[in-house]
Amino acid sequence: MEKSVNGREIERPQFSLKDLFKSLKKETPYGSLISDQIENDGNKISTPYSFKTTEWLQDQHLLQQFPEIQKDRDYIKGRLSSSVLVDLGGGRSLMKTVAKSYGSLGYINTDLNSESDEVVDPFSKEGQEILLNGTDEFRSVLVKMDMLDFVSRLPDNSVNFTANGIDNFIIGRGKYNNALAKEITRTLKPGGIIFGNDMSAIEDELCELLNEVPNSFPRRVQRPYLKIFEKL
Repeated sequence: MEKSVNGREIERPQFSLKDLFKSLKKETPYGSLISDQIENDGNKISTPYSFKTTEWLQDQHLLQQFPEIQKDRDYIKGRLSSSVLVDLGGGRSLMKTVAKSYGSLGYINTDLNSESDEVVDPFSKEGQEILLNGTDEFRSVLVKMDMLDFVSRLPDNSVNFTANGIDNFIIGRGKYNNALAKEITRTLKPGGIIFGNDMSAIEDELCELLNEVPNSFPRRVQRPYLKIFEKL
């Protein structure tokens, strides 16, 4: 058992990478929304700010300059440990270094436009063999799917999320945003978090569905301020 930001005890169910891919739903209820998003060149051209988030969470010089952020790093590490981190539109998968060093069970980058040797199709026979016959050690995979398409297939209460650079240029405004925020909330594990910088396209929706966690990451010119939302 662990405590959430408001002191409530939380039981944390654990889903390994294998568990997640075994539990993926075969269909999504958002087919038309996803098709419209892709046709309108939605999240196909992403510019994630992952490198700035990794600095806040790993750079020792920043820690020396802002020692107060250590408690926030510890808080995030406590949430990411023993669970899988899903990176929404994660580009070059830079956040996998955070996932690994913070004790996550695995890292999934879901990005339509990214390229990597780690690409896995979770619905192909080959992909299933790779994912389900691997070891239980930490591993990183890239799933080339629309964000909403992938998240809507995840089991309830199963993962943590990071989102960096998911603004209105990437996914616009409207029903897609609402659906994505709703599915993030459904699939976040109890006591789980979504964190990152510039998730403005879904920030208003997340404020209504989740608890925003106060933190000490300072607002600085040319260095985005991290946002953290927790599922109570």
